[in-house]
Amino acid sequence: MLVLGWDEFSEKVENLINYGIRLIQDGLGITLSEMLIQLCATLVLFLVVRFFVWNKVTAILDKRKQLVKDAIKTKDEAIKAHDDLIKEDELKRIEMKKEANRIIENAKQKSYDEAEQIILNAQNEAKQKIDAAQKEIEVMISESEEQMKKEIVDVAYEMAEVIVKKEIEKDKYPLDVDDFIKKVHMDDKRN
Repeated sequence: MLVLGWDEFSEKVENLINYGIRLIQDGLGITLSEMLIQLCATLVLFLVVRFFVWNKVTAILDKRKQLVKDAIKTKDEAIKAHDDLIKEDELKRIEMKKEANRIIENAKQKSYDEAEQIILNAQNEAKQKIDAAQKEIEVMISESEEQMKKEIVDVAYEMAEVIVKKEIEKDKYPLDVDDFIKKVHMDDKRN
């Protein structure tokens, strides 16, 4: 390891500085005095810009920055409002679907009720027609029985007339056919 004294060190630093200055002068083509003047001019220009223009430029930049923040905020609010509208629309769509299903179910129930009512009315009408037909049949049976009774009486009188060989008056000798039919029925039941 090499240890340098103060004099040697300062000489080496001075040589290094001189070498750097020569390189700058040769590379840039300017002298040290020109460089110092340029640095001072740049410093003066910086100070002028700093005190006279910088505040205006930063104010414009801050205003622009605020405009961008406001635009971003407005965009975010619009996106949130859009998302809220989509959610609200989805909820409305779900509610409308539920309402449609409810209406359909009510219509189905109403049609079932109407069908049951139609069936009940048809059954009642059929029962009434059956009852009317049974009454009509009973009337016809009753009329037929009456007719049969008359015919039996007529046949019995004709048979009696043939047997007796003379005409018997029906009104003088009434024949009780009901008793006769009951006796025939009782005889049939016994046999």
